[in-house]
This record gives sequence, C-alpha cells and structure tokens, in this order.
Amino acid sequence: MASYLILTAGLKHTEGQMVPFAKNLKSLLEKSNKHVDIMSIEDEGNMDDYSHIIFVFPISVAPIPSPLMHFLKKTTLTHHQYIYTMAFSPLFEPDSTEAANKVIASWAKKQNLRYQGTLRIGSLDLIQELSLRLRVIAHIKRFANAIMKNEPFEEDVTVNNIHHFIRRTHLLFAYYIHKSQRSK
Repeated sequence: MASYLILTAGLKHTEGQMVPFAKNLKSLLEKSNKHVDIMSIEDEGNMDDYSHIIFVFPISVAPIPSPLMHFLKKTTLTHHQYIYTMAFSPLFEPDSTEAANKVIASWAKKQNLRYQGTLRIGSLDLIQELSLRLRVIAHIKRFANAIMKNEPFEEDVTVNNIHHFIRRTHLLFAYYIHKSQRSK
C-alpha cells in the first residue's frame, strides 16, 4: 500500500508559504490513501516507512535551501521510494528551481531511488492571493494524480503572463509602502 510523506524543506521563515500548498497536496492524496503525513525536513522521523517522498521547497538566493542540502548530505534511505518535488520561485519564471531539482535527482540516483519529476511554481509571493492560488491548485491536482499513479511529472506554472506579474508586483509593493507609512 502506498504511503506519502510531504517534506517542507525551506528555511524557517518560508514554512508559512509552503504549508498551504503542502496541505492542498495532502488532501488530494488522502482521497486515495489515508497514510499521508506532512513533516518539516528538520524533524527527525523514519522515512523508510513511506513509499513516496515529496519535497516542497522555495528557492530564494541559493540554488537549493540549506536545510534541504543538509538533509541530502546526511540521509540514506533503504527502500526504493518514489521521489517528487514541488519547487517554488519568487521570480516569474519557475526555471530558477531547475538546479535544485537536478541536485535532488542526482541524490535519488545515488540512493537507488526513483526520481519522478517536479511541479515548478513561479511568482511565489503573488500566488499567496486566493485568486491566483486557485490556478496553482489545478496544477497540484494533476501533480497528485501523477504521484498516485507513480508516473513521471514535469510541469511549470506561474501567473498568467509577464504583464500580469508586473502589474500585481507593482500593486503589492504599493500596498506595503502604504502600510509602512500608515504605521509611522
């Protein structure tokens, strides 16, 4: 029977951004299987009990979050698990997550694990809005279906287009500037 572990693998201040998406993925995976857990990468736990491990992490300055890098260096898994990633980028183009996915794929190969692919998500700061998050949830549904079927998966999602990204970013910065001026 399949069992799923969703590992949030970002820095502590990014956990709040990752958890809603991890919970969406968990609820979709629970429709076919009741053994789905979400855990922070810093928690100690037995990962050999899971048939699928899904890393959920953001990319910011470095090509891979340091907690994830430490995890990959110190962890050895003994079962032939399926490995997936859901990687977030603050940039419009989700391609900036590609280096991290290559590192995880290489680690999986050395561990004799099955790296099955990734869902790359761009515009992380903007998709926190509910209207844009719903667009991402549709892609997470396809991602969950691929995971349940043990199928390879490669897909990118971001806000509608670059003009929409620029307009939303401008509005977001204007909001924060206005908010900081009111608090003075």
